[in-house]
Amino acid sequence: MNQEERSRLLSQLEKKMSQLISKCWADEGFKRKLVADPAGTLKAQGLELPADVTIKALENTERVFHIVIPVTPTDADWQGDSDHTGF
Repeated sequence: MNQEERSRLLSQLEKKMSQLISKCWADEGFKRKLVADPAGTLKAQGLELPADVTIKALENTERVFHIVIPVTPTDADWQGDSDHTGF
């Protein structure tokens, strides 16, 4: 999968994410399926992932919060210095 195809896939996934989260909140069974088999569940929702892409679904709780660190951007505007962090 080339960079353009990955970008397109990520864009589709981002658009679908709020719908998926809403469905998880409304349907406990769907949430369990998504956590147990994210690729299969997304495929059933019309989003098939390429074979070389792995996806994981995790649930935050009152006591556990996951931090997801995105891929470092290749965009020339991103300089990688602390001015972008807010810290």
